Amino acid sequence: MTDIAMEAGKPKIKIKQVDWKQYLTYPNVILGLGWFICIAIGMVPAMESLLSIALLGLALLLIRRDEFYIFLMFFIFFVDQFNLGSGSPAYRIYSYLVLIKFIVEIPKAKFRVPYLPAFLVFFLFCIFGVGSVGGIRLGLHLFADIFIIYAILIRLKADPPMFRKMVFLFGAVAVAAGIYSLLAGNIISYDVGREGVRSSEIVRYCATFGDANYAGFFYNIAIFGLLSLKTPKWYARLPLVLVLHYFLLLTNSMTAFLAYFCCLAMFILLRYPKKSIVIFPTAAFVAIIVIAVVMAVPALREIDFIKNVVIRVSEQLRYLQSGRFDMFTSGRTGIWEYFMDFFNKQDILGKLFGGNVVTSAITDPKFTEHGACHQVYIQGLLTFGIIGSIVVFLTAIGKFFYKFVTYFTTHVKGENADIVRVVLIATMMWLFFGFSIDFFLDWRFMYFFFI
Repeated sequence: MTDIAMEAGKPKIKIKQVDWKQYLTYPNVILGLGWFICIAIGMVPAMESLLSIALLGLALLLIRRDEFYIFLMFFIFFVDQFNLGSGSPAYRIYSYLVLIKFIVEIPKAKFRVPYLPAFLVFFLFCIFGVGSVGGIRLGLHLFADIFIIYAILIRLKADPPMFRKMVFLFGAVAVAAGIYSLLAGNIISYDVGREGVRSSEIVRYCATFGDANYAGFFYNIAIFGLLSLKTPKWYARLPLVLVLHYFLLLTNSMTAFLAYFCCLAMFILLRYPKKSIVIFPTAAFVAIIVIAVVMAVPALREIDFIKNVVIRVSEQLRYLQSGRFDMFTSGRTGIWEYFMDFFNKQDILGKLFGGNVVTSAITDPKFTEHGACHQVYIQGLLTFGIIGSIVVFLTAIGKFFYKFVTYFTTHVKGENADIVRVVLIATMMWLFFGFSIDFFLDWRFMYFFFI
């Protein structure tokens, strides 16, 4: 930004300097050090225990501040990477500290009543469902994790500036997770091809997760969360957004790509409601031009990560055109049929109240043939039953439509409009990805149920 002043009849341009000191606060420095520790774990995995202790030490330095709550962002991405010498996750220590801090500060808490019915469903399943298969201790641990993210969001939703800082940190740590994937080689690779045709290798980067679709879920929320914010300034957010687009392409996840365009449409509608009628066709035209240029220029088409995406998308489109929906969904249709067949064979009590243990933490041995539902809606029917599923999914869907309607009636130009955009996009992603993956009761995904 420039200011023009007159001196001796001549214009003089003054360049307004950015005051970077406002960002170099004590909490921000601690969070920045935490980010570098996340990078280090990919470079020197042999120092896992020492780095885990260092990360917990940084968390302790913030325990009297609200930034302690947003430290959770490091563990959303790196919960499996930071472990202590005993093999126990560093996150477990952090979660105990969060619980203590929340109890001490409980007079400040404003409980979010609309989530309580779903909370009851989760509690009953953890105690009676998980408890019957994995033991009551595991059930209590799962429920404690759910309560902790609920407690953290109680504090963050009541503090808009801290919520914005949380979203920014989430985006920054998402970048660290992408860098980790490159350093540690956390990838899935396989060959695709038709009979008589030379096969091609597809490489998919998984960030810090065991599934590239999981990485795509968090990358999408990080990208559009950063775009939605009004602070910090655009020049602090833009580099992260650009890098995250690169990492999103590296996942080679069809679900993530489809989700991206859904997010983009939602973001345009929310951010530019009056101009969206012009922006939509313009964005579509630009996308077509970019794709055409990439496909027409061999030098671009042969760049490794672009070539990977082209092969992956082409293969999926071929399956779709030939009517091989089973291949298009990577074999998920057969898995869905298997679990729905099990659900339909249950008695009326099983259908209504569920109780089958098919979770990310533990699965009943009777489901070992497939192990996972690969769809949260079928998983909900099995675990919570029809009644519990109605409670849980109506909570998420009801929140989405309520926020969507009130955004245009009261929030579109409001002080916290950016926060409402983040909540809407995160909730939409939670509902969208549910058609492709299952994540009950993984607290990392449930965080965006409660957001």
